[in-house]
Amino acid sequence: GLTMQECRRVLALCKRARYPSGKAIYAAGTPGKEMLVILKGKVAIQMPGGETVAQLEAIDTVGDMEICSAQPRVARVVAEGEVSGLTIGRPELESLIAHHHEIGVKILKNMIEALALKLSAANKLISEKRP
Repeated sequence: GLTMQECRRVLALCKRARYPSGKAIYAAGTPGKEMLVILKGKVAIQMPGGETVAQLEAIDTVGDMEICSAQPRVARVVAEGEVSGLTIGRPELESLIAHHHEIGVKILKNMIEALALKLSAANKLISEKRP
């Protein structure tokens, strides 16, 4: 829902990131100081015991829950094959929201929708595992 000008403003705050296959992108228990928008490749979301609970791919986001809540990361994120994307840090996102309310509302709405989809998928996974 962002205009081209709004997209440029957001992209100016992002940094490019590349991760080789098998690289741990984020570790469980670490501070969530940034989020990643996956542009290429796939990541595995692993619980501390090593169980993969989800896989995300281009144009999913990783770290959105932690960047919004300032909670430590609950899972390990590992590149499955080469992964590239864009990261945005919490300070940059908070500044954008504070100074550009319309962009902030659009971004937060998108983040809420993404989190709702992830929660729904997690709930489905949990219900399928119950006897």
